[in-house]
Amino acid sequence: MRPKKPKIQPQDQLFQIRLNVVCDPANSLVKLADQIDWDDLDEQFATLFSTEGRPAIATRMMVGLTLLQSLYSLSEDDVVNRWAENPYWQYLCGETFFQHQPPIARSGLSKWRKRISSHGMEALLQQILY
Repeated sequence: MRPKKPKIQPQDQLFQIRLNVVCDPANSLVKLADQIDWDDLDEQFATLFSTEGRPAIATRMMVGLTLLQSLYSLSEDDVVNRWAENPYWQYLCGETFFQHQPPIARSGLSKWRKRISSHGMEALLQQILY
């Protein structure tokens, strides 16, 4: 099923810090996250999903993890496990508040890359370069 968009959480949660407050706006990952048209990527990848079944992981999460894996030359295990340690990575992937657990199972990345194929990777590359 098509991925659900993350819930916008306008209200703060007690004892949780918003990532947009913690992260430096001058950081390259913050700038990249703010530059990408996430809604456009969501629409481009929508045709790859059925309308029935369990919702997929959010497109922004999967794109963010794929970018991080590529940028830092990490294995799937490393990028998923290290994600929980870095607020900038979580911001790139669309989280509102800092998370302490890995966002997905490692196998989710390889399955997602197979689903989007080379066409999806090209769309992703276009977003990054422009």
